[in-house]
Amino acid sequence: MHTARYLLLPALLLAFALGCDSSDPDVDTPDPGPQPIAPTNADALSEALQVAGATRLDGAAPSATTDAGTPVIGNGADAVTAGPGGAVTLQFGATGDFAGVYFLVQGASGYFQIPGTAASFQFALPDNLNTGTFSVIYCVYTDGGLVSLPITTTITVDADAGDASGGTNDPPAIAPGDADALSNALQIMGATRVEGAAPSPTTDAATPVIGNGASAVTAGPGGVVTLRFGATSDFAGIYFLVQGASGYFQIPGTGGSFQFTLPDNLIPGTFTVIYCVYTDGGLVSLPITTTITVDAEAGDTSGGTNDPPTTGGPTTEEGQIPWTQNAVQYRGRGVGARLRFDCPEGGAFSTVWGTDLYTDDSSVCTAAVHAGVITQDAGGSVVIELRPGADSYDGSTRNGVTTRDWGNWGNSFVVID
Repeated sequence: MHTARYLLLPALLLAFALGCDSSDPDVDTPDPGPQPIAPTNADALSEALQVAGATRLDGAAPSATTDAGTPVIGNGADAVTAGPGGAVTLQFGATGDFAGVYFLVQGASGYFQIPGTAASFQFALPDNLNTGTFSVIYCVYTDGGLVSLPITTTITVDADAGDASGGTNDPPAIAPGDADALSNALQIMGATRVEGAAPSPTTDAATPVIGNGASAVTAGPGGVVTLRFGATSDFAGIYFLVQGASGYFQIPGTGGSFQFTLPDNLIPGTFTVIYCVYTDGGLVSLPITTTITVDAEAGDTSGGTNDPPTTGGPTTEEGQIPWTQNAVQYRGRGVGARLRFDCPEGGAFSTVWGTDLYTDDSSVCTAAVHAGVITQDAGGSVVIELRPGADSYDGSTRNGVTTRDWGNWGNSFVVID
C-alpha cells in the first residue's frame, strides 16, 4: 500500500506541470503595447507623427531657392514644450504668397508636404514618445517651385505637458539692405517683375536722356513713394530696380513718374533704387539713382521734377590734352555738356573703364580709340558728352584697347564724335 502512494505522487506532479504549460493556446498573455520611441530616433518619430493634411515623402526635402520671388518666412517659434500625445501647432509669417509647407523631423530620411496657404500647421506626437528633445524644420514652397529658407523649432517632450503652440503670423521684418526680400515685397503700380539684370544703356544718338530725379527722399514703412523725372524725348516705359536685387521691374507708360509702396515690415535704414527709360525700339537711357531713407516717423514721400534735363548743348573747345587726361575736372559743367579735345598723335594708352559709357576718370583719348573715333597713331579731334553715373561698367577689347570692368560710379561720359 505504501508503495502505491509513492508511485502516484510523481504522476500528479507531472500532470500539474503539463497543465501550467505556457505554450497552451487557451491561455491569454498580456499585450506588451507599442515600444517607446526616443526623440532622437528621427525616422521612428517621423513615421509615428500624425501631420494634418500631409503626404509623407521619402528622401531629402527640396532645397531653398534664391530666385527673385522666393517667399521669405519668419517669426516661427524657437522652442515649444509638449507632452506625449500632445498636439503641436506652429505658426509663422510670410512676405509672399506660397502654396504649401515642407516639414521634417531633423535627421529623418523623409519629409512631409502640407498643401495650403495657411501660415500654420499642426501635428500630434505619439503617445509612446519618451521625454527629451528633437528639432523640426519647415519652409514654404510656391506653385512655381520656389522654396523659402527654413525655420527650425526645438521641441521638448515633457510628461507633465499637453498641447503646445508657438510662433506668430506677423510677416518677418525686412532690412533695407536685403535687396531681394525688399524687391519682392514692394508694391509697384502697373509693373511686371522680371528675373535677371535690367537692359544696359544704349549710346545711339536717339537714346532718350532723363534727369532731374530726386537724389534722396525719406519715407516711412508702408509709405507711398512717388518719383518724378524729366526726359528729352519720348519713351515707352521705365525699368526700375532695387540696387543689388536679382530682378527688376518693367513699368510701361509714357508718364515721367512712377509710384511704389514700401512694405509695412520694413525696418529703418537706407537703400538705393535705380531707374531709366526705354523706347519701343529698344533704346535705353542712362539711369537715375535715388537713395531712400526709411524713418519710422515718416509717411508718404515724393521727389524729382518733370523738367527735361539740359543736354546736347553747344560744344566747348578745350584744346589739346595729354593721353592721361580724364573728364573728372569737368563735372561742374553738368550732364549733357559737350567738350571737344585734341589728342596728339602717337600717344600712350592710359586706363579706361567701361564700354561706350565710360567712367569720367577714364582717359578721354584712349576711350576715343576704343570707340573707333580716332587712332593712336594719328590722334585727332574728340567730342565727349557728360552723362550721369551708372551702377556698373563692362570692359571690352576694341581697336587694340582693352578697357576694364567697374562697379557703381557717380559720373560718366560717352564719345560723340
